[in-house]
This record gives sequence, structure tokens and C-alpha cells, in this order.
Amino acid sequence: MRTTPDDLNVGDIFYECQSGYNIKCKVLTRPEWVLQESAEKTRKHWTWFAENVFSGEKITYGLTEGLEHYGPRIYSEPQYVHFKDGACVFKFIGEVE
Repeated sequence: MRTTPDDLNVGDIFYECQSGYNIKCKVLTRPEWVLQESAEKTRKHWTWFAENVFSGEKITYGLTEGLEHYGPRIYSEPQYVHFKDGACVFKFIGEVE
């Protein structure tokens, strides 16, 4: 299920999924927002830090309300499955096979 930064708390696990890849992340800082004004609209812009649980790589996230289709696609569970030896498995960036 698609999730939003407002749903995330420190320590939560979420998944960034795009183009056939899954990244399993742990929230390091609570997402915070600031208002961004444009000629069209005022929107919340969320930022937070997370960590790839397999590689340990720190990731800086940013997501703008109403423009989510341009930002990272975050979910409460992985979205892409792969087939290995006839079985469905989730593959994650940074995971050692």
C-alpha cells in the first residue's frame, strides 16, 4: 500500500519501489515539512533521513504534496517480485545474495 511521510515515525520500515527495484529503508528522522509557495499553489514539502537496511547507505528524502509522481514512491510493503529457482522472491537494492 502506498504510504505518505505523515505516516512515518523514527524506526519505521518503509519501501521505496520504482522501475522494478525495491529499497528497504528504516526512518532515521521524523519527516518534517515546510510550505513551498509557487504561482499556482502553496504545498507541503517533506524531508527526512532514512537508511537502506541492507547496505547501511543513508538516504535523504524529499517529497512535495500534490507532486508525489515526481518524487520517490514509498510503500508499506515491497512492490516488485522476482523469480528465483521457480519461486517468487523480493529482491532489495543492497541485499547480498
